[in-house]
Amino acid sequence: MEELRLKEVNELTSLWLECWDERKTPLFSDLIILKLNSLPDLKSIWELEPSCRATATLQNLKEVTIEDCHKLKVIFPPCLAPSMLHLQKLYIYKCNGLEQVIGFAQEKEITEVKMCSLSY
Repeated sequence: MEELRLKEVNELTSLWLECWDERKTPLFSDLIILKLNSLPDLKSIWELEPSCRATATLQNLKEVTIEDCHKLKVIFPPCLAPSMLHLQKLYIYKCNGLEQVIGFAQEKEITEVKMCSLSY
């Protein structure tokens, strides 16, 4: 599949759970264009099992458009980021809940700041 467009689909919370397609090639490897619009319940695009993370690839992905997906917090998991070498367009609009484009782990917040003085 080279292009996927989804628009106005209610109750869809995640996409892609499988690692392989019917030809036994890594899933997503042929995907060039991804367009998601008005998916009000979408929370996750790439719902990958740990065993899939090493084989999933977005090597041909060139264009991503995501609009009106307010519950979506992360667009790409870190395991897919190294394969996205050909991404040319990334358009994100009206995704109020978005926290990260690539879901790298949050750094721990500094909870205590100690003041010190230096003397010479």
